Amino acid sequence: MKRSWMFLFFLALLLPQISAFAQEQQFAQLGDFKLESGEVLRDCRIGYRTLGQMNPEKSNVILVPTWA
Repeated sequence: MKRSWMFLFFLALLLPQISAFAQEQQFAQLGDFKLESGEVLRDCRIGYRTLGQMNPEKSNVILVPTWA
């Protein structure tokens, strides 16, 4: 439990620094998106930001998902 709080504390300190380098928020339009349950999210779109440059091998990408 103590490690979790320490991680959250350091993350809270770093996020403002990281977001200063991030590009403006962009959106990808997914249209009607079918979930595994069979339900459909109508007119679905996902917001994202990028940070840095992708290398030619495209091996330096890190995805940080949020809840949906």
